[in-house]
Amino acid sequence: MKIRMSAEQAAGLFEFAMLQDLDPTSMEPMKVSRDSAELKLVDGRPVFRVRVTALDRETGREMDAVGLKIKSKPQAKIGRTFDLRLAGQVTVTPYVTSANRLGWSIVADGLAEKQ
Repeated sequence: MKIRMSAEQAAGLFEFAMLQDLDPTSMEPMKVSRDSAELKLVDGRPVFRVRVTALDRETGREMDAVGLKIKSKPQAKIGRTFDLRLAGQVTVTPYVTSANRLGWSIVADGLAEKQ
């Protein structure tokens, strides 16, 4: 089940920390699989993986299995931050991991560092 929401709504549920600087020039579009040259498309657009740590804002606990992907690379480098903000529309898809735990796939239009 895909849940669509605004970036503001997602900010009320999730808190993202990016532990490394993000340089858009080094970002490559995701592939369907490691062995494939085919690009992974979401809504007909390639997506880029962003390595983050996520917290559940309600409980304050770190979430185990969260994958964040964006449809548009940022225009400029984003420094390490502990409150990364998503931009545009966000699609959240809960799933069960191979370890039978709750996982979250999050796809956002883009991201911006909180001012």
